[in-house]
Amino acid sequence: MTITVDNMTCGDAGPFDVSLFYDSYDSGHRIGTKHVDSLPGCEYVKLTFSWDTSSVTPGTHDLLAWADVENKVKELSETKNQYTLPTGVLVSPFAPLIEATKALREPGDGWAAPGEKVTLEIRIQNDGCADQKDNPGHEFEDSIPAGLQNWKVVSATSGRAALEGNRVVWDGAIPSHGS
Repeated sequence: MTITVDNMTCGDAGPFDVSLFYDSYDSGHRIGTKHVDSLPGCEYVKLTFSWDTSSVTPGTHDLLAWADVENKVKELSETKNQYTLPTGVLVSPFAPLIEATKALREPGDGWAAPGEKVTLEIRIQNDGCADQKDNPGHEFEDSIPAGLQNWKVVSATSGRAALEGNRVVWDGAIPSHGS
């Protein structure tokens, strides 16, 4: 990750440290610290951090940058040295992370009359950092919504889909970050 630190004043700043954290400003959430010897007025410096996420809980995390952590630089305002990056970072486990979503597609007006065709679309996504293998048994099973019957066609863009009674089943592999 690369962050930019701007000196928006006319005076020189430095030396100071810049730390990058995730979720909260404490030592247990520190990603790293970089030292800046000097930063002339109206200039900026780009700092690159590497983050080892192997012990981080999977999910979306906020990244927090803090310049001059120890308040070594005399400033008019010490409240502008912390910044939360506007987009969270998704940390995925080194394992499959499967999520399925369903959508029922009705005819043009959004209402299905008795006997009209509807489509049940299921998307299975692997947000993990490892492939989901085609294991013994079904990788996915779901009940067809009550009131819907006479299903005739089941298809899949990959793997194998089938009907088993009132359930849709799917077998196959899903690559990391695939669907």
